[in-house]
Amino acid sequence: MFMLCSCIAAKDIKKKLTHIFIKNSHHDFTDSDYITFDESGFITRIKVKIPLLFRDEYGRICIPQYGDEYDQYSLLNLIEFFAQNVKDISERWNNERYRNYQTIDCYDS
Repeated sequence: MFMLCSCIAAKDIKKKLTHIFIKNSHHDFTDSDYITFDESGFITRIKVKIPLLFRDEYGRICIPQYGDEYDQYSLLNLIEFFAQNVKDISERWNNERYRNYQTIDCYDS
């Protein structure tokens, strides 16, 4: 249980959903457009699709503590959501020297 929630909270796992949660961004200094992971879109979609998932007082997905009541089927729904939607990505810096921002390329795998 702890490992599952820790993995979901990890940004590298969520970034593999970028093809669904696309946030278009612009870097003013380099005058370049790029895509990033839309964290707020992810949170909103998960709240709608899995409303009984255990959350803290701020509405963030969190790990239940001993004695907390939670819906175990919600965790299974979350695992299923990731299993059906995760895709391979590649991240790279826009410039190896200056590293202003990272671009994410999504693959169909």
